[in-house]
Amino acid sequence: MNNLKILVPLHTLPNIKSLTTIFFDELLPVLKTKVNVHILWLVYTPDKISLTNSQYENYTILDIHNYKNAIDVIQKEKPDLIFAEPSWGFIDYALSSAAKFCNIPAFGMASNSSHIEKNLIENISSNVTRFFQNSIPTDSKQTNKFFMKRGMFFLFKYFFLLKTKFAMKKDIIHTLFTIWKFVLSDKLHIIFANDVVEFLENESLLNQRIKLGQKKSNLVVTGNPIYDSTFQKLSTSKISDKKDGFINVLFAPSTLYEHGFWTHKQREFAVKETIRELRKNKNISITVKIHPSTSILHDYESLIHPIDSLIPIYQKGDITKFLKNADVILSFQSSTTEVFALLSGKPIIICNFFDIKGDVFLERGMAVDCQNSSNLTKSIDCALKMNPATKQKCDDFIKDYLYKVDGLSSERICDEILKLVKI
Repeated sequence: MNNLKILVPLHTLPNIKSLTTIFFDELLPVLKTKVNVHILWLVYTPDKISLTNSQYENYTILDIHNYKNAIDVIQKEKPDLIFAEPSWGFIDYALSSAAKFCNIPAFGMASNSSHIEKNLIENISSNVTRFFQNSIPTDSKQTNKFFMKRGMFFLFKYFFLLKTKFAMKKDIIHTLFTIWKFVLSDKLHIIFANDVVEFLENESLLNQRIKLGQKKSNLVVTGNPIYDSTFQKLSTSKISDKKDGFINVLFAPSTLYEHGFWTHKQREFAVKETIRELRKNKNISITVKIHPSTSILHDYESLIHPIDSLIPIYQKGDITKFLKNADVILSFQSSTTEVFALLSGKPIIICNFFDIKGDVFLERGMAVDCQNSSNLTKSIDCALKMNPATKQKCDDFIKDYLYKVDGLSSERICDEILKLVKI
């Protein structure tokens, strides 16, 4: 059996759940039936990571601080394939550029997401505010905090990209201009459009990517592996009717503040008002599940526990396990969590307190639109009595956004990867 070494950038250690780790959790079992796979997790954090062991049977943990640039990583670790998200991330862009330079195939996974429009001034303002923060979302309580930590980490990633470009002997002025255009752009700007093969979550992304500059030959519609297990379970699981009057609410706050779309005051207001309103109903039990890698646990504890110290707040763990016991899901915006909720047949409420436009679940009538916190209990009652996500709406959404419900996205991607590396 052939060997395959895949280099994957990761902003946390691989034991922390993220879309990237879930993607590979689904893909690797299928890929391992064809080849011997070894994952090189290139971990990039503000400080050097401290590990008792970095070498394991099926993967190796690499610390980005041990390399000069992405070219250096490739030359020392000699991967056969590189994973680089088609997004605005500096590290992904550095790796995709280096992969093309070193003639190493690269691939990424492109998915749909709700997008909040911001003008240039708003975009610069939100980035400047975050630049001076003394921590980053992946920090723990024990992590050292210092002034402008987030900004310094931003610069670290920026210079890693810059040094990669210089190692490729790119024109300095052109490189500087292109990167800052990349930084300030609010809309998805595929600056390395033709450097990677993109696996697409649905067919609607095909024309979008072509308009953005991607070669059609580099685009393959496969569906997203992160939903494979859920699709496979849907064929055997049954949704039980609720028999008691007690309501289990899963509050999964979206990371709008963490990604610069909300101000600190907006996030504080939305979280506190949601908890206060839920607390008024004695028949409601609240569980909070925050993002496993982007949110900061202490931030949510400081917002929620002064109102009710008994409300459990979880960061670790698979969202599908929390959905199992939930009667209704509350969030600020539709994203991956809400897709899992939809597939699990759970009613969804979007706490749209700032009247944000463009949310796909609201536009398609698949979630209750709660624009005022005082209406939250009423919205929950409405959602439980009649889930707005009817079977027809769900089927239409799956067809438009998730390609196929066969749970075989990993199989399709596996076949394409073997073509890429010519195995």
